[in-house]
Amino acid sequence: MVMMMMEVDQFVMTAITPDMLAAEDIESNPDDLIFNITSPLSFEEGYIVSTDDRNLPITSFYQRDLKELKIAYKPPSVDSDGERIFQIEFEVVDTEAAVSDPFAFMIVVKPMNTLAPVVTRNTGQLLYEGQSRPLSSSHNLEISDEDNLDSVRVSVIDGLRHGHLTVLGSRRKFFTPADLDN
Repeated sequence: MVMMMMEVDQFVMTAITPDMLAAEDIESNPDDLIFNITSPLSFEEGYIVSTDDRNLPITSFYQRDLKELKIAYKPPSVDSDGERIFQIEFEVVDTEAAVSDPFAFMIVVKPMNTLAPVVTRNTGQLLYEGQSRPLSSSHNLEISDEDNLDSVRVSVIDGLRHGHLTVLGSRRKFFTPADLDN
């Protein structure tokens, strides 16, 4: 009764909902069923994450996690002009450790039709009091723009309540993708 597939926009992490993926077992509480990923996606295809830690791919999750919208697909950060279709293979394990036959789940990644800048990587930054660390495209914050990356400016609009942001040692109201690379 479920779709066994999902459609997502390029670069947009999207929750996997119970109408996309679900299982039932007569003897088990549906919330306690476990989905195991038996054939994971490759790095270029994105990965399945828990919204509790969006940067760590997972290999299994409970059906209750789907109902609570805690499981999501994170698309690859590689840009594409065309639609891409990826397949994951799952099996379901019940409370008695009985295992279902493997089955396929399809993911369709649609290209974005915009020339606006897009954040393609945002892993955040953990700092302890008194520390400072650089942001960089290769490690934590990557911006892409199809037509004029040199004109993109990134401004802090909220969230920076303690400390301050500096670019090459001096305070500024904005920075550029080139500043991240430098």
